Amino acid sequence: MSKIYEQKLLYRILKLYVDRAFKSFYGDYIVVGRENIPEKGPIIFAPNHRNALMDALAILSVTPTGFSTSFVARADIFKKKMIAAILHFIKIMPAFRMRDGYENLGRNNETFDMSSELLINGNALCIMPEGNQETEQFIRPLVKGIFRIAFATQEQCGPEKPVKIVPVGLDYGSIYKYGKHIIINIGKPVDISEYIETYRENQAQAMNELRQRLSDSLKSLTVDVASNENYEEILTASELAGYEAKAGRHYTIESFKLRQKAAKTLVNKEKTDEAGFKRFAETCRTFSKQLKTLKLKPQALLNSKVSLASLIADAALLFMTFPVFLQGFLLNFIPFFLPVYLRKNVFKAKYDGFFSSLHFGTGLLIFPIYYIIQTIVFAAVVPAPWWMVLLFVPFQYIIGKWAFRWYQEFRKYQIRICCYRLRTGKNEDFHKAIRNKEEILKYIYK
Repeated sequence: MSKIYEQKLLYRILKLYVDRAFKSFYGDYIVVGRENIPEKGPIIFAPNHRNALMDALAILSVTPTGFSTSFVARADIFKKKMIAAILHFIKIMPAFRMRDGYENLGRNNETFDMSSELLINGNALCIMPEGNQETEQFIRPLVKGIFRIAFATQEQCGPEKPVKIVPVGLDYGSIYKYGKHIIINIGKPVDISEYIETYRENQAQAMNELRQRLSDSLKSLTVDVASNENYEEILTASELAGYEAKAGRHYTIESFKLRQKAAKTLVNKEKTDEAGFKRFAETCRTFSKQLKTLKLKPQALLNSKVSLASLIADAALLFMTFPVFLQGFLLNFIPFFLPVYLRKNVFKAKYDGFFSSLHFGTGLLIFPIYYIIQTIVFAAVVPAPWWMVLLFVPFQYIIGKWAFRWYQEFRKYQIRICCYRLRTGKNEDFHKAIRNKEEILKYIYK
């Protein structure tokens, strides 16, 4: 079997396609701190883990050209030989856990050896240091596997070739919907050679120091809602704070920073302001119930002062562009909705953290096949020159993406209409929700 870090031609071609598709899956693809990625290996990427396959693809999308990046995943998906061969081809190695059987834990040594080998040869490795996946937005305790590999490799490399762990914070506008944002927040690399002397004297101490440093770094790169009792309340409030960002080119980044700051502030106030935080938490719960009654999401309240004139102007623009949307919808509705159908009725996935991975993975096959079939039908039915047939292939994708953006704007317009109706109709629950929103924001910033 070939070395896992070897990049064959087929792999390179598929990687280009998957990378392009991944970036197109998100409405706003943002990378912060790309300059923190070392120019040469060995590199270990250490991202937080909330979104299954998409987390790994996010790392793959920022890996510099020329690097081969391999991954470690749970061992139970390697049971079938054909699946194991495919996983090896796409550079994924198994990690055995206690639940896989105590007798199998020794098999991790093979993965550790393969990991050290690819790192020594100047390649990259990606390990999710939290060990498992959860959808909640906080950094969980880090497992020791990543540190064992890092120290073992550093011992073999020597001081002239330092191993670097690069922390990466991944922030998603949604972990299951298409067209939202992704922020890949790359932190300063941690040099393992700085800890090697401590490791030789006291392995436990070196691992604990490195674990704490990496954990702190990941918390600084994400929205860390580190609360057990009031997680939902702090999450609601931090999202409200994020919606206060100014509209514009850098809205997504500014919103992330506001959410991050609010979560940190509230986690601290939970510990230091017991009475005030208790009132705040109750206001958050009341606010959430009000939104549920009104059938609104928090961001809808930003449009509470929308004017009738702006609604009329927006309606006119949507009406004029509707024919373009309709064309894009008709050319794309099958590949857009089929992945969702398959996820619900064939894969029957219940866990939110797998949704976008299933949508993306099935879409990788469905979209090109559908576009090819539709192009053949177009060529057979429409008496068009060959160059027009060729242009029809990318046209389907472009107008489909445009149609989706139109639909997003239409949904926002519906929310603005709803808010205008509630405000002008003097709906008491609506106005109470606005007052509670202001109380929540006031508590965050006071």
